[in-house]
Amino acid sequence: LFPSRIEQQAMNGTPGPPPSLSRTKTKAKTTKTKTKTTTDSKVTKVSSSSTAVSLNIPPGKKENRNSNRSDARSDASIQNSGNTKTCPQRFREGLKGQYKFVKKYPLTFVASLLLCLFLVTCGVGLCLHFYNIEVQSLQGEAILIADETARFFSDQLDDAILPLFSLAQFVKELSSFQQLAAQVDSAPLVSGTHRNVTGICDRPELVERFNKIAFTLKSTAGMDGILVNLQLVPDAVVCLTYPLNNTEDFEEEGVFLDSSGVVGHDLLSDPARSFIAETTLASDQLVVAGPLTLKQCQDCDPVVAKAFIARLPIPSLDSNSTTTTQSTTGKEYGKWGFVVALINWERLVHESGIYENFQDNNMEFQLTRTDRIEKDGSYEEEIVVLAESANYQESNQDYVVESALPTTNNEWEIAIAYCTSGRCVGWLPWAIAGSVFMSLFISVMIFIIFMQKQRHADAIAEKSQLMVEAAKRAARNERELNDFIAHEVRNPISAALSACSFVSASVSETEPLVDVEARDRVRDDVRIIESSLKYANDLLHSMLDLNRGNTEITIHSLPTDIKRDILEPVASMIFHRDETFEVTVECCPDSLIVSVDRLRLKQIVLNLARNSSRYVHTGGFIRLKARSFVGADSSTGIFISVEDSGPGVPPEKREMLFKKY
Repeated sequence: LFPSRIEQQAMNGTPGPPPSLSRTKTKAKTTKTKTKTTTDSKVTKVSSSSTAVSLNIPPGKKENRNSNRSDARSDASIQNSGNTKTCPQRFREGLKGQYKFVKKYPLTFVASLLLCLFLVTCGVGLCLHFYNIEVQSLQGEAILIADETARFFSDQLDDAILPLFSLAQFVKELSSFQQLAAQVDSAPLVSGTHRNVTGICDRPELVERFNKIAFTLKSTAGMDGILVNLQLVPDAVVCLTYPLNNTEDFEEEGVFLDSSGVVGHDLLSDPARSFIAETTLASDQLVVAGPLTLKQCQDCDPVVAKAFIARLPIPSLDSNSTTTTQSTTGKEYGKWGFVVALINWERLVHESGIYENFQDNNMEFQLTRTDRIEKDGSYEEEIVVLAESANYQESNQDYVVESALPTTNNEWEIAIAYCTSGRCVGWLPWAIAGSVFMSLFISVMIFIIFMQKQRHADAIAEKSQLMVEAAKRAARNERELNDFIAHEVRNPISAALSACSFVSASVSETEPLVDVEARDRVRDDVRIIESSLKYANDLLHSMLDLNRGNTEITIHSLPTDIKRDILEPVASMIFHRDETFEVTVECCPDSLIVSVDRLRLKQIVLNLARNSSRYVHTGGFIRLKARSFVGADSSTGIFISVEDSGPGVPPEKREMLFKKY
């Protein structure tokens, strides 16, 4: 799983030291070098009759320990630098890991995404649900306040207009009042909106009687400061008014209501008042209009500038009396006229506490009235703002409830903005954002949990797979061990058995080992047995090390005589006394000493020679040759070849030369 130092150097482009300069550990004059690579060996000649191996082994060179230490330090630095990663790199690797997981398990990601959408939908739905509940609650509260406001104004107006019914009864009973309609009707029109009623409406006895009656009615009404004026309006022309100059109903110093300028006002001739006047004359019930700006108070203080105008029509008293007639159209209404009560608007608003009420409930309001004004023979509607809170125009108009107030014949309407001071929409965006965030958080956490569980399951499956592969690898190693024993150990064992049979035959003779030649042959056979068994023992030890899990081949470099330590032992294991071919050893020069792993080199040469022995016919030969050479780059090495007189390796099988067994 982890690369060796030489592989790391190869991957990083760092050349490794030659085999003879590798890191060494000396013990009992034995140099041991651990590496995953064997010697630099290559087949330089594959012909029909010979096989050769070239070993570039510089003889006589010693290892450089300082170089090895620097290599170790450089290896450590390479490993440390390779393990150091910046935060962006780790973040990118994490994203790649997440992407690979999503790509491998898309259903998990889709399920988490659907869960997130479901949670977001539920969260937003709950927020909107509670939002609608609050809006409906505030809307209901606003409607309730509007009803209370309308009820207050209606009750106040009812109390203020009660004196009109008493005044209308006086008109019906007193002849001096009954005659006013005919007298006013004959009065000339001196301007577009006024008649000259001098001598008619200013007679002292008439004024005195009216003032007494009006004073009594106004005092008994208990509406001080609200009911500010009573009027007789025969034939739709203002004739008598009480009080003519009102100072007692206003608490502010210097504030008064002077009604002298309204005497003689012909309402049917005034475009701004004709609609209400005609509506009153055409009706049999009380008609209330306003609040309107008073004609007699164009320059008055705002406290008295506007008033409610309540008009009670009085039908014609008898068939011979004059009836009110529209001067422009000639239309007769069958009415004597009407009586009028003026109600102070500012005082009524103050008594209602409408501003304080809406302020206490954190709401804004606007109270409007729709007037109809005659222009060019037709009536046009005009919306007039009667009262308005300070911040109504800045309030959110999407959250306004409107309610008609049944207070006057004019169309009154109150609009209430109930989502103010951060209510309603103030918390909704934060609630939706919070629900979306929580939905994302929960979805991500569930996705992470699913991912961790899936990775845990994958790790268990991978561990099981590794265990299966380990079992297969163990079985394969066992087979390889058996194949190794069958292939590698068979050659030296066969040589030892053959030599042992010759020794056994020699010692079983009647007179064994009587001559020197027989004893020399036995000694040679014993050396063959010893060399073969030692070789087999070394191979078995090496194979057992590999089988125990040590996957690296250990190279034991020792000073080696190529002829006596390699070629001659191999020749003795190949050649038997009853063989029909010849085995020769050639070495030039005769003494070639190099630092090499004897076991591995002997294994290579023995395998080549053993293969040659299978295809050499009777009378043939096998030559084990070794010679030194100098390369083109002045490098020195040993060239070892195994030649035979057999047919050679067929071209189609040469690619199988370096495959196992």
